[in-house]
Parts: sequence; structure tokens; C-alpha cells
Amino acid sequence: MTTSRTDTGDMWASMTAAPAGVVVLDGDHRIVAVHAAGRLGAIGAEHVGAPLAEVDPELHRAVAAAAARVLATGLPEAGIRIPAGAGTTTANLYPAAGEARPTVSCVLTGTPPPPAGVAAVIGSAADAIVSTDLGGVIRSWNAGAERLYGYAADEALGQPIGLLAPPARRRRFGELQQVMTGGSRPPSSEIVRWRKDGRRVEVWVTRVDVYDGAGRIVGMTEIGRDVTGRRREARRAARALRESERMRCEVVASMLQAEEVERSRIATELHDDTVQVMIASLMAMDRVALVAHRAGTPQLESAVSVARATLEEATDRTRRLMFELRPAVLTRDGVVAAVRVLAQQVARETGAGARVRGALARYDHALEELVYRSVQEALANVRKHARADSITVTLCERGGSIRAEVCDDGLGFDVVDARTRSSAALHLGLDALHERVRAVGGTASITSAPGQGTCVRFAVPLTGSSREIATARQVAILER
Repeated sequence: MTTSRTDTGDMWASMTAAPAGVVVLDGDHRIVAVHAAGRLGAIGAEHVGAPLAEVDPELHRAVAAAAARVLATGLPEAGIRIPAGAGTTTANLYPAAGEARPTVSCVLTGTPPPPAGVAAVIGSAADAIVSTDLGGVIRSWNAGAERLYGYAADEALGQPIGLLAPPARRRRFGELQQVMTGGSRPPSSEIVRWRKDGRRVEVWVTRVDVYDGAGRIVGMTEIGRDVTGRRREARRAARALRESERMRCEVVASMLQAEEVERSRIATELHDDTVQVMIASLMAMDRVALVAHRAGTPQLESAVSVARATLEEATDRTRRLMFELRPAVLTRDGVVAAVRVLAQQVARETGAGARVRGALARYDHALEELVYRSVQEALANVRKHARADSITVTLCERGGSIRAEVCDDGLGFDVVDARTRSSAALHLGLDALHERVRAVGGTASITSAPGQGTCVRFAVPLTGSSREIATARQVAILER
């Protein structure tokens, strides 16, 4: 709180709330040095090297945890209340400089001013330590403050603390400083200051009120540390993360778009070519069956009837495949409505009961397509392997994600065993679901056991680049 350019006696005389003494502690809370011996109750120079817990247990209990944090983080802590038995009011802790190993200076305040030895300790601190009176006038300015703010001690002493604010805000800055003294405020905060050369500097500041011997607030001391570089790195990392997220979303969107284009192409070819040929074949078989009936050949008529039934089933399956490839209801009505149609189809094929429940808004088409295709994969697994009597699909938005659950009461399986078999992924048909969901930063899981059915759950995050709600109207809860 002083420098070699300032007369120590005058400085302490101007600050009636000066420290009563300083105890320097190492990482084991042993006393490394004592300044102002005889002003710290039971602590004196003869206790150097002894554990603080043995010399003054009350003081040790009060500052032990804070001292450990200062050593771990390198950030000061201020305003620690000390019991009356320790002979002081508060303690301020900050990393000490000039020692061969990491140490903490414990500055005790609330009793009469100390001799000049304390000023040397504070002056050598690496952090900027600045004290002001109740009017916001700077009364002490250490070497750390010179390095951080660029002003020499003789330039700063006697100036308002608004010196560290931009010119347009200096008067208001001083008023705020006066309001903060003795008021309610966070013990530490990050603020922006201006150096003498006009450059901004981001500072982590710990403030503490300064008291005189009668317990009156007579000023404020702040300990500041430059965190500009750390914040710059944090901003750079945040920008890189946002750019990575943007690129990832673009890649996923491109993949989904390519899949959709290919599905649309296949669906169009099926409709314009394959299905038309199959319908023509059904009509031809009807004519053959009529001829066989008129010719009185029941065996031929029966054979044609069986073949026609098989072809008609193939035609229905092809039409179902066309819907799955390009579900118009998804674009028109959204995810829940499209999943309901899909679940009803699976129910008809398997004979199981199926219901879809949930409420979702409308989202960007790529996101809706992703959720729909993932549910489709899970339902395909149910259709192929489950032999279920009941199927339940649940859709909702919660915790910044679209969440889906597809559960059945079918055969189930041993999940651990399935994952260890080389053909398990293809057998379950869920590998595409996992890859699709993970590609957008989501999660997927399978819960199952033999005879106890299966539940497939996944969550797709609603990131800023993928979420685009088209309407605030909620889709009604759907029950079969």
C-alpha cells in the first residue's frame, strides 16, 4: 500500500485504519515471518517456524481455509472476521512476494497503525493494492498498482479513484466508489479499468472496508489482479467453440439434406415406375383369373388368386416404403403427427397396440427430420424383433433438448451380450440412430432385459443454429 517514492510515516498517518500486523504463512500454515511483533497478541518473532494452529488456534481456524484457497488460486481474499480472542477485527489475505516458496500474507486490521515494516511487505506484493478514504481519494498506491495501471505513486496519490475510469465516466465513478464504501457489495468482482496510456485492462478486484480503532469505516482497500489475458483466451476459446458448433451443424444439415434428396428420388421412382408396374400386373392377373373362371379351370383360378394376393401385399409394402422415405405429413403437421402415422403402421403389421403421446412445437425441418428418422429406426427394431403386444412413443421438449422414448413389452434382450457380438449393431438396427444423434451432440441409450421389453431413449439438443420454432402453438397430446 506504499512505494519507495512515498514517505511511509505520512502515508500511514493519513490512513487511520492501517494494519495491526502481518503474519506470513507457508503451505503448511507455518509462520514464515512476523511483522509488527508485539501488535498481534500471542504472536511474535519468536514463533517463526511454528505452526499457526499451535501459536494462535482461533486465528488459525478463522483463516486456514481462506489461506489454502489463496495458495491454490493466487487470488486474494479480504474481510475475514477474526474472533475477539485474536486481538483484531478482520484479516486480508493475498499471495506474498519475495519468498523462496509459495506463501500467504495475512494482514490483520482494526487496531492502531503498525510500524513501517508492514508497508514494505504490502509494497512488494505482486497485486495492485490501492486504498482510498471515504471521499474516494487515493491514499496508498503500491508497486503492483504502478505496474498494472501505469501511474507512478506520486501521480496517483491524492487523486480521485475515478482516475482509473474513462474520462467521460470519472465523476460518476467516484460517486459509485463512495456509495460502495460500507454498503452491500460482492466481496470480489471483475471490472474494467483504464491505464494511463489509455488501454483497457480487465481486473479481478477484492474490496474490503477499512476500520479505525473505534470500529468506524474510514476508507476502502482493494486488491486487483490483471485477468485481461485470461479473459482474452476465454473469449478466443468461446469463439472457436461457436465456430466449431456452426461448422458441425452445417455438416449435419448437409448430411440430412443429402439423405432427404436421395429418399425423395427413390420414392419418386417407386411411385412413377415400380408401383405402376405392380398395379398393372394386378390388373392383368384379374383378367387371367376371369378367363380361368369362364373356362371352368378352378385350379388355375386358385393359383392366380394366391399369386395376386402375394403381389397385392408387395404393392402395399412398397407404398408403405414410399411413405417412410418421404412422409408428407412430417412437413405439413410436424414430428408428433408423423410419428403417430408411423406407429399406427407398425401396429397394423405386428398386431400390437400403439400410442404416441407428447407435445412439441414446430422446428427447423432438418431438426424434425432428424428426430423422425431416429424414432423410425427404433420402431423398425420393434417391428423386426420385439414381438410386442404394446408400443409407446413419448416425445417432449425438456432441458434444451427434444427427448424421445420408444418402449415395448416384447421379448427384450441382454444389452451387454448384444454389444459384445460382432453382428449386434446390424441385428438391432439401431446403429444409424446412435450415429445420427451423436453427430449433433445428442445422447442415446438402450434399456432392455430378456422377457422385460425394450426402451430406446435419445435426446437431441436445441442449439441456436438448429432450433427455429415456426409457431408458438403446441401440438395437442396425441393418444391412440
